[in-house]
Amino acid sequence: MIEERNTNPDFAFLSACLDGDHAYKYDCVRIQENGENIRPDFNMYDYAIGFHYIDFEDRYIRMPLYYFYQDDYQKAVKKHTLPVSIDNKKFCNFVYSNGNTADPIRERFFDELSKYKTVDSGGRYRNNVGGPVENKYEFQKGYKFSIAFENASVNGYTTEKIIQAFAAGTIPIYYGSPKIADEFNEKAFINCHKYSSLE
Repeated sequence: MIEERNTNPDFAFLSACLDGDHAYKYDCVRIQENGENIRPDFNMYDYAIGFHYIDFEDRYIRMPLYYFYQDDYQKAVKKHTLPVSIDNKKFCNFVYSNGNTADPIRERFFDELSKYKTVDSGGRYRNNVGGPVENKYEFQKGYKFSIAFENASVNGYTTEKIIQAFAAGTIPIYYGSPKIADEFNEKAFINCHKYSSLE
């Protein structure tokens, strides 16, 4: 039987995004769960769930952040079974709210691609469509391509960005995990890691 409690737990699931000292207030098995770009600290935690490609016997499970986006994942799996027409779709979208901590390559790529043709930015960052969109999925469905750049380029760091683009029936233009082809069919997206420059 599982019971949730804040005092004297047997197991504590803790986020690595918080101050690490909070883990020490629990005298029990501590499990770090993290979808962000933070390596597990096995000096502080007994077990970890994360995205890195590491082998630490039974103390670690690799579970990229996109695993938690099951609705998008199911749509992405079924994308080839649906009739698709790109005739009435717009060129490309860019939906981001974080411009401060992301790798500047994302912004540079947005600017570079915008020289070719207008890229519609529907997030809070670099918005050019009159304000943030209410529904990312519905917005992305109207485009041929989606810029799907992670906040950083780290092996295994694969968030919801590529899955959400697939789910909406767009072609992801991906940058992030150099090992992305180990997780997704490389013929189904544009892998920026295969090119020598953004141009």
